[in-house]
Amino acid sequence: RVDSQNDVSFEVTPVEFDLANPVQFEIKIDTHSGSLDFDLTKISILEDNEGSEYAPLGWQGPSPGGHHISGVLIFPKLNSEVKYIKLSIRAINQNSPLIFEWDLK
Repeated sequence: RVDSQNDVSFEVTPVEFDLANPVQFEIKIDTHSGSLDFDLTKISILEDNEGSEYAPLGWQGPSPGGHHISGVLIFPKLNSEVKYIKLSIRAINQNSPLIFEWDLK
C-alpha cells in the first residue's frame, strides 16, 4: 500500500503475515524536501476489527533523519479471530493520519 502527505511518500507492506507471530510491516519513506525526523514507534498504531489497539514493539531500521528511510515496524501478535487490521501513521498531520488497511479473512 502506498500513500503520501506533504511531499512524503509511505510504502507499507506486511512481512510474512501469520497470526501466530508478531505483526511486521516493511516501511519505505521518501521525501525530496525536508528531513524525515519522526520516530515510527511513537506515531504509529495498529487497530483490529474487534476494537483492540496495538502499540509498536520496535523498529528495525535507521534512526530518524534524511530523505529516505526503510525498515521493519513490529507489533505484538494479534488475536486469532481478527478479520481486519488498520495501521495509522500520524507522521505529518496529527489530525489526518495516513491509513493502511488489510482484510485478513
